[in-house]
Amino acid sequence: MADIRSFIAVVVDEGIIARLAALQGELRHTDAPVAWVRPEGMHLTLKFLGDVPEARIPDIGEALRAVAGNWEPFRISVEGTGAFPNLRRPRVVWADVREGRETLIELAGAVDAALTGLGFPPEDRPFSPHLTLGRVKVPGRLEALTAQVESHAQDYFGEMTVGEVILFQSELSPKGAKYTSLQRSALSG
Repeated sequence: MADIRSFIAVVVDEGIIARLAALQGELRHTDAPVAWVRPEGMHLTLKFLGDVPEARIPDIGEALRAVAGNWEPFRISVEGTGAFPNLRRPRVVWADVREGRETLIELAGAVDAALTGLGFPPEDRPFSPHLTLGRVKVPGRLEALTAQVESHAQDYFGEMTVGEVILFQSELSPKGAKYTSLQRSALSG
């Protein structure tokens, strides 16, 4: 059996994605050396698993169903922009999750704990809910980019209900990553 590169995520509402794609179009005009995430690839990653033996996928799915069964659907809002590690030295440009942030952090912690119980290493840094817009390819003079990102720090991109968590397969290619849903687990607590 082959290994499956996989992760667990929340899919984002199409209206929010459309507004973020429009923002990416504006940020592209800065000509900064950024690899922009394709809109169809935007999601809220709760846990990256890496290469997982195919035989382990059912156990992961069962753990996710158990976690999801303990959670009620909840609202989140996507508002504002920023960069990791900061705007002076951006490496990742992102949109922020504001409303529902703490609940999303708790859900990611529950997913992490369930998968740690299956032998996956626990996350070594705190979960920070965000949607990656792009990754800076070459650090350096990025004043135009950071000024644009900063100018959108209070923008509202929309809100949605988180109603499920999804186990995805990620297949890498020169054209970018392709994501396939392996299992959807409804929040039904």
